[in-house]
Amino acid sequence: MKSIQYILFTMNQVGVLPSRQELLQSLELVCSVLQSESCIYRPRDCDGNPGGLLDFRTCQLPLVVVPDLHARCDFFTRILDFIPPVDFLSGLSIRQALEQEKVCVVCVGDGLHSEGRAKDRWRKAFDNYLAKDFCGAAMQEEMTEGLALMLSVMHVKTQWPRLFHFLKGNHENITNKDTGGDFSFFKYAYEGEMTTQFIDSYYGNDVLLQYAAFEHKLPLFMAYASCLISHAEPVTVFSAQQIIDYHHNPDVVYGLTWTANDDAQDGTVASMLSSFIPDVVCNHQPCYFAGHRPVSGTYSLRQDGLFIQIHNPSKQNIALVYPNRVFNPNTDILSVEN
Repeated sequence: MKSIQYILFTMNQVGVLPSRQELLQSLELVCSVLQSESCIYRPRDCDGNPGGLLDFRTCQLPLVVVPDLHARCDFFTRILDFIPPVDFLSGLSIRQALEQEKVCVVCVGDGLHSEGRAKDRWRKAFDNYLAKDFCGAAMQEEMTEGLALMLSVMHVKTQWPRLFHFLKGNHENITNKDTGGDFSFFKYAYEGEMTTQFIDSYYGNDVLLQYAAFEHKLPLFMAYASCLISHAEPVTVFSAQQIIDYHHNPDVVYGLTWTANDDAQDGTVASMLSSFIPDVVCNHQPCYFAGHRPVSGTYSLRQDGLFIQIHNPSKQNIALVYPNRVFNPNTDILSVEN
């Protein structure tokens, strides 16, 4: 297998769509990795498959929380090359720390769809879509960015499966289905349907189904020593077992990936923190991270300050969670752009 440095360089520099063979092989490999994840940190569901919960509550490694990526391959590359403050990783880059097993990284999901930063491109692609041209120049440019990112995510996952994780977001729905807690997506165009049609037309139905299998195997939620993470704000309180059995609980999938601001029940975050990270385990105030709904600044606080939204699509920020100190959103959310 090619090195991750080579893959990230070529995918980011050449700017061409991956071949059918490369995409299919990468999908098959990452599906195998996800299916074989250790039950020590990813408990099995009622069918014996890896469940929706990543349980790292006993982990004492520093944690990097990555907000929505939305086809930003440059953002992902910069994250791996970023050198955090010396007291976080002792001067190592995040990539070097992964290689030395000194850090854990979790992405909150939403890999495809560039959204607002490329809204004009989406509108051009939509014109082509209406003319039954599913693989026009605008859509090829969009999917080049999105697949470059997701191939990079897949390869990092296969290299460091225990330390790197990508959660399911509401955009992880390649077939644009309306079942299982997923819903079809459209914003600036028919992004969900257009992506489905592109993959099916350009790569074939077998690749589309394999990509859907990859999304189906993604975890939904992480419990860490001092924080919880999901794509969206929990709409209600979910138990560990409900999250583990997420494929049998559409309400859990929907309730952790689609929640709009002000739609969640009051106190859900406090209740889940109390359940997953009781005071006898956590020596300081825990918090809950998510992306999904954009913020205008560096972060936004909800649920009495316990819930921290970190997704600003115009910034390239990450959150650094130190293992033995209270998270401070004013100092521990940093940009990787420079």
